[in-house]
Amino acid sequence: DFDILQQIGRGTSGVVYKCRRRKDGGIYVLKEIKLFGAPQSEVALAVNECTILASIDSDYIIRYYDSFIDNSTQTLWMVMEYANHGSLRDIINQNKDYMNEQDAWWYITQMVIGVASLHLMHIIHRDIKSLNIFVCDGAYGQKYTLKIGDMGVSKQLNATQVMSQTMVGSPYYLSPEICKSEKYNIKSDIWALGITFYEMLNKGKHPFQAQNQGALIVNIIKGQFKPLPSVYSQQLIDLVGWCLMSDPAKRPDIFSLLAIPPVLQTIQRFNLSLPPKIQEHLKYALQRLQRIKTSEVNRSRMTSERSSQQSTVTSQERIPRQNPIVKVESDVVLVNPEEIHDYVDDFDEPEPTTQETAELQNKLNELIKIDSQLQQKFEEVTKEISTFNIQNQIREELIQFFQRHDNPSQEMIKEFVFKRIPYNKIGVISHLKVYVKIMKQKQSVQTEMSKVIENIKK
Repeated sequence: DFDILQQIGRGTSGVVYKCRRRKDGGIYVLKEIKLFGAPQSEVALAVNECTILASIDSDYIIRYYDSFIDNSTQTLWMVMEYANHGSLRDIINQNKDYMNEQDAWWYITQMVIGVASLHLMHIIHRDIKSLNIFVCDGAYGQKYTLKIGDMGVSKQLNATQVMSQTMVGSPYYLSPEICKSEKYNIKSDIWALGITFYEMLNKGKHPFQAQNQGALIVNIIKGQFKPLPSVYSQQLIDLVGWCLMSDPAKRPDIFSLLAIPPVLQTIQRFNLSLPPKIQEHLKYALQRLQRIKTSEVNRSRMTSERSSQQSTVTSQERIPRQNPIVKVESDVVLVNPEEIHDYVDDFDEPEPTTQETAELQNKLNELIKIDSQLQQKFEEVTKEISTFNIQNQIREELIQFFQRHDNPSQEMIKEFVFKRIPYNKIGVISHLKVYVKIMKQKQSVQTEMSKVIENIKK
């Protein structure tokens, strides 16, 4: 049905192609996701997620048109909308100066509406970053329209390995809770949005940098990042700070981001349409923010009245104290990080740190390197296993057998394994044993990583 025109991307899970559909000449994207090694339950989840993604109707989400599985190659294919202007990362790279604030709010508003469309359907993206924000022809008199794409279907297929694979690859968008091996949640998407906003506003620089991945993870957990430049309004700087709160509970939900005045003003200025359900959540978010604002004003007034009754206090002491997390300014609720630290701009320049922290960074970095080597071996043996074309369910049963029995006897193998695979496929046994061995080694390394991370103090 499609003619492949060119390869436009490659990831750990497969390749992305630009293609032309034969029946109408339309340009689309074909994404392949390799299924080998994925349990049947995860494959079913991924297929179901493709169906859900195809049902999303938003101007700020890349459209998913179709998906199908090629059993002969154990590949899931997805047909998606083609973005003809690349990604947000391309816009960032083309900008030599700081981004114009009006443009920034336009882009932020589109990204927020896009994520709201996902969260409304209880879909967590799992991989928000500038490379996954795609750029299409503009609307409403603007040069570009941004659309969120590359949702986490491939992450669904590797749910048990997401932390490991992200650390091995590019962990810049990892949230503190993921660094601590806690479960990815809807507020992790908010964190990733904050990182993307920061990158967009600071000439492509990430807020968290270090000389190695171990140090980077430590800095993320400690919340060490450099404030945005003062060329931007306090409202914009505080928006990013709100998204980058270390505690997920203190981060906003996506509908609270829709409710801040500059985003609302952008929506009204361009007469952007919001689905009724998003409008309903927006209404509740506005009410919540108003209650916070009213509560803060009342608290400030009470503090001021108490201070005025104390004749011995100085004028400086009579100033109402602001809540360290939430304050009211210019009729908008602003949420700031409790503490902001600097980071080093140069990857090759070590950050001044205590000996204890340096030891943790080095230990964590060594473990990440070991995990990276194991991951490479894991992927190699998984490909070897896939060449035997064993049904997913049977492969899972065999893996579980070798997990239960470190050194099974020939009788046990004959009794269990040979009942499930033909004699001409017994060569897979050695690969399955290696597969299970690497899995156990990875689990051991990740347990050690978790112990190191637990010792990191803010």
